[in-house]
Amino acid sequence: PPSAPLNLTSTPVNDSVLILTWDPPHDGGGRKDVTYHLKCERKAEMGIQWELCGNNTVILPDSNGLNNTSVIILGLNPQCDYRLSVRACNDISTLQEASHSSTATVIMHRWKNPPVVITVIPALINLDGETTPAPAQKSSFYRSIWFIVVILLSPVLLAAVIFVGTCFLCRSYTKLR
Repeated sequence: PPSAPLNLTSTPVNDSVLILTWDPPHDGGGRKDVTYHLKCERKAEMGIQWELCGNNTVILPDSNGLNNTSVIILGLNPQCDYRLSVRACNDISTLQEASHSSTATVIMHRWKNPPVVITVIPALINLDGETTPAPAQKSSFYRSIWFIVVILLSPVLLAAVIFVGTCFLCRSYTKLR
């Protein structure tokens, strides 16, 4: 059998399309009739097992008997992990069991993070027509205002303490003389 394909590379095109490319194997098993078979697996929702990609995934031009060294895979979920394997075969290796030494595998991890869910807390409307923040926002707002005031006034307070302390020491020193 031929050796494994080389430089197996997966490149996302957009949210659901991936291009998979590879180079021919170094050793064709003494034959020139090397073809490629692609296997697409995705990580199961629960656990660490892999399952076949399913009917929603389309591989162009095909997944078996390929003569060229690239495919386009459509219908992928960018928030799932995929394991893509390419096996090199020739007419002799098809008569034998599948050889792991003839297979190259790449794992494509999530290439897009799941959407961020933002919780919006609506503002409360008084009968007067004024809009006030919801209670959770109000306490957060006052807490941040309080923090800013403390930061701004702490140098002033420190200067006042130093000034009063210096005046007290000067008076005490004058009385001691």
